[in-house]
Amino acid sequence: MPRQKRDEIEIFTDWIVANGGEKLAPTNRYELLRFKCHLGIGIVYQSEKGKRTWSGAAKELRESFAKNKPVRLTPIAFKRRHDDKRFPALIVRDGDRCFYGCGTVMTSETATIEHLCSRTHGGPDHIANVVLSCDACNKLAGHLSISEKISIREKRLFQCLREAV
Repeated sequence: MPRQKRDEIEIFTDWIVANGGEKLAPTNRYELLRFKCHLGIGIVYQSEKGKRTWSGAAKELRESFAKNKPVRLTPIAFKRRHDDKRFPALIVRDGDRCFYGCGTVMTSETATIEHLCSRTHGGPDHIANVVLSCDACNKLAGHLSISEKISIREKRLFQCLREAV
C-alpha cells in the first residue's frame, strides 16, 4: 500500500517542535494545530469547507516555515554570568576552558551556562546538566540534541590534537 503524502500541518507541527515550540491540545474541532512559543499562542483552523486560517504566532511563523528558515521559538534566556553560584563548582569540575573546545578561557564575565539537554526539551536546571561555554559556542549549540553538542566538542578537540602533532 503506498504511503500517503504528509500534510503541510503535520510537517509544520514537526518544524515547530524541532525549533522549540510546544504543541498543545486543540480546544475545538476546527483547530488543526495549537502551539505555544515566545511569540505567543499559534493556531491553525480549518473550516467545514476546508479553508485554513493561520492566526497568532502561526501566522507570523508561516513565512519562515515556507522558506525553511531556522528559528528559535523560545525566549532567549538571560545568560547568568558572574552572579551564578555554580560558576566556581563548574570551574573545579570542568576546568577553565569553554566546553566546546574553542579554547576560550572562562571567567565569571565571559562564561555562559550551557544546558546539555536544553530546558526547552525538558532538561533540568541542575549542575549535572550544565557546563560553561563562551557566548558564541552557546549560541551555536542552541537547541541541538546532547549528541550533536558532544559531536561539536569532539570534532574541535580532535582538530586541536591533530594541529598539536
